[in-house]
Amino acid sequence: MARLLNYLAREAVAKPAGLRGFRVSDPGQLKSVLREALVKRQELSMPPSIDRQQVSGFSLYAVKALMNGRGSELLELAKTNLFR
Repeated sequence: MARLLNYLAREAVAKPAGLRGFRVSDPGQLKSVLREALVKRQELSMPPSIDRQQVSGFSLYAVKALMNGRGSELLELAKTNLFR
């Protein structure tokens, strides 16, 4: 019964996204299912909440990037994460 519930839960999550759900217990099984994952290099992972230290660190990164002439890098970061 537990296997059936796990299968149904995977299907309930994957199906609305147009995917099939799989349970993998051994990483070697992924070779037959997953060939390549496409992720944008500048994609940020967002935590549930952001604290001051994270804001400060990102601001410091942005200022350094601008001062080093890497403004296009910041523009690409904004395009990837703000306009999706």
